[in-house]
Amino acid sequence: MVDHRHTVFGQVQSGMNVVDEIANVKKDMADKPLNDVMIEAVEIQD
Repeated sequence: MVDHRHTVFGQVQSGMNVVDEIANVKKDMADKPLNDVMIEAVEIQD
């Protein structure tokens, strides 16, 4: 879903639960996460 606020830059092949967890972290009034969210590894498939 495009909400006209965030850029879509890829497609989730598996692990959508992780995406949901990131999306549901507590944020401040500026939509910034209260605690840093760190991506430790990615896999690019073509």
